[in-house]
Amino acid sequence: MTDILADVDAMSDVETRHLGDWTPAQIIDHVRRLIRVSHSGARFKVPLPIRVMARLMKSRVLSSPMKPGLQTVPDLEPPAEISLDDAVAAFREEIRVARQPGAMSRPSPLLGPMTHEQWEQVHCRHAEHHFGFIVPS
Repeated sequence: MTDILADVDAMSDVETRHLGDWTPAQIIDHVRRLIRVSHSGARFKVPLPIRVMARLMKSRVLSSPMKPGLQTVPDLEPPAEISLDDAVAAFREEIRVARQPGAMSRPSPLLGPMTHEQWEQVHCRHAEHHFGFIVPS
């Protein structure tokens, strides 16, 4: 989580551009929203057939890079308008909460029961995937 926060801080200190549809601020906010799920729980459900498949492949999901093209659930969609400063400030707060021992212990709506360490793996894979769309100008 420290490395993810360092990446966000580094992105906020330099001029960047984005390679996808979302701005850097939206990408940071999207990653933050999944971190919130890990300590506050999800308000959405993943369809049963997808949950069953994902749980059978849980160890692979935790250790492999994320694949592009998955549809984002509405609860994880960033707002159309968010400033980089606001996204970074909210991200820092989310990390502060998530770093507390045992904080990230809620079940994943996709993978089921998760340990704090498993959530860290998910967040690293998720940030790695999305932050790759933010490049220096």
